Amino acid sequence: MDKPHVLCVDDNSRLLGTLKTALEYYGIEVTTACDGLDALMQYNSHSGEFDAVLTDMEMPRMNGREFVRLLREKGFKGRIFVMSGNFQEGDPELYSREGISGLLQKPFGIRELKTSIMNDC
Repeated sequence: MDKPHVLCVDDNSRLLGTLKTALEYYGIEVTTACDGLDALMQYNSHSGEFDAVLTDMEMPRMNGREFVRLLREKGFKGRIFVMSGNFQEGDPELYSREGISGLLQKPFGIRELKTSIMNDC
């Protein structure tokens, strides 16, 4: 079985590095991007071959909701997880319309993320 491949998107480089290291420890291949526009470039350069996407909600240039919407428009059928340190009351409903797999309140546990990612991979 091939390793699951995840696209991780966050404008916090320290968190992004931590996620990459931790997920790779569990045998998950990780591609990183610093915002939604960078993530779209990574998505296109990998021909959309990701099993899951983990994206921050608030980022410069393109936020997580816009990025998720564009991914779905491009036909991405994989799991999408949105993370944030400050979800607002209506956010779950907004993101559920985009077919996300889960919301992760920062800080969250890497083991639970790994389990969620690998459930369908």
